Amino acid sequence: MEPAVKYVRICEGWRVTGTWMDPEYVFHYIAAGTWLFRLERRLYTVRAGDVLLCRPNVLHFVKPVRGRNLRLYVAHFEWPGAPAGVRAIPEGFTVPRGERDRLCRRFLDLYREHGEQAQAASLTSSGIMLELLGLCVRSCERDAPFEQVMSKSWRNIEVALQFMRAEQARKLSIREISRRAGLSPAYFCRVFKEYAGVPPQQYLNRLRVDRARDLLRATGHNCTEIAAMAGFSSVHVFSKVFKRIEGLSPAQWARKVGPFRN
Repeated sequence: MEPAVKYVRICEGWRVTGTWMDPEYVFHYIAAGTWLFRLERRLYTVRAGDVLLCRPNVLHFVKPVRGRNLRLYVAHFEWPGAPAGVRAIPEGFTVPRGERDRLCRRFLDLYREHGEQAQAASLTSSGIMLELLGLCVRSCERDAPFEQVMSKSWRNIEVALQFMRAEQARKLSIREISRRAGLSPAYFCRVFKEYAGVPPQQYLNRLRVDRARDLLRATGHNCTEIAAMAGFSSVHVFSKVFKRIEGLSPAQWARKVGPFRN
């Protein structure tokens, strides 16, 4: 079985800040600039030529730190039966200079191929992703340096994140989430922002927008129905939050992106 590529994107600029916990692998290549990554308790400062490979269900926070040109290549892929060589790839490492141009070229090939509507595109994307991972296995130059960040509250926040993901489609209050995490509301909000980079409500809105994006592309539901399914209190709130995060209204975004390939 080969990796199944789910999403491919190129992130640029200072607005690229967020927190995610994805059910699949997430490959990050730093194409330009200096970035801060928090992967659970580990804090990395990474630069051009560095790779970070997030395992499934690992909380990661991303923030640009320095640079005139800030560019991050990101690919999400599933691989339930990943071989030992891939599982052994370090979480963070630096690609040798002689291999960076090749890695960038092949990632851009992946980006273009994954955007195609051709029936064979998914197979070609899997092949390119496999090549990128093989390049990483062969050419890990050194582990990316990280600062260990210790806090006894980390597991409480992890519980809260899992609860928010599972219950995002219904109304959730900070009091209910903090109670599930075993922390007072005030302390929970402070520690949550420390780890996730954003307040709890903002993180919850991003979860709901992520869900809405999938629904917009994969279903025939209208915006009112999608707003309710994603957990928004009204279609007005849904449209307002979606546009603030994506820069487009839900309808504009759906027209631009188009449907999922079968």
